[in-house]
Amino acid sequence: LGGWQGNTNSSVLPACEPTVCIQNTTQSQILNDLPHSVSMFTYVLSTGVWMCLKIIHDILALANQHEQITLSIGFASIFIQMLVVFSGMSLAMGASEVFAASVDEESCTCWYKLPDFDVLLVSSTPFLMLYTYMAKKKAVITAVLSGDYLYFQQYDVPLHLVRQSSGLSTSTLLTVDVVGNRQTEDQRPRVGQDFLRRIPFLLTFSRLSRVIMSLMIFLAAHSIGARLVALVSIVASDPNSGVFLVVSCWLLLLGIFMFFLADIG
Repeated sequence: LGGWQGNTNSSVLPACEPTVCIQNTTQSQILNDLPHSVSMFTYVLSTGVWMCLKIIHDILALANQHEQITLSIGFASIFIQMLVVFSGMSLAMGASEVFAASVDEESCTCWYKLPDFDVLLVSSTPFLMLYTYMAKKKAVITAVLSGDYLYFQQYDVPLHLVRQSSGLSTSTLLTVDVVGNRQTEDQRPRVGQDFLRRIPFLLTFSRLSRVIMSLMIFLAAHSIGARLVALVSIVASDPNSGVFLVVSCWLLLLGIFMFFLADIG
């Protein structure tokens, strides 16, 4: 990848010839710290903890535990999910960079990069997790007022109930004016005042984390976006890839639309 001969830094060796870089012995010396990096460890650990919290939340909710407990677990799960997004973005940035392999015999360095499509595939997971995090955060905050809900299950609801409950405008039935088919004697247990007093602090921490997350997204989009432009340029130069290019652009626009849709309100 390119030449570093013009670099005035004496610590950077000149680029090797392509015939040297394609050898298996040279490729076996590629320095790749991603599998053993802090980002990878945080990503795997936080993903496991996040999944466990979701399971524990639903088990306690089905066991009719107090909503103050289940909502606390819900808030903990969204903060852990935020760590998943942070570490995933960091891994995506690392995958979009170049990897070096020093050849001592030739006194030069070979530079390698992952294919553009593979980089976009790696970055799709943290961006999808970002979308689910933003939607989940809004739902958990709304659940404090309207009542907690199950994370693993989605329900089909009659349209006339959605219309009467302002579901069409809010895209959720986590509202205080949900209309049911019949009255019931069961009343939702109210959360305590001490729990409600913690909500402003949680929201303040959420806003601060959002600033950090926006910076992380900006840095990741800078490096990943360059690979996306490179991939689109290669595909566009192929006269037989018009359909693939159109589909890719529509998927990109759909992803951007979903991102802003989750952030409305």
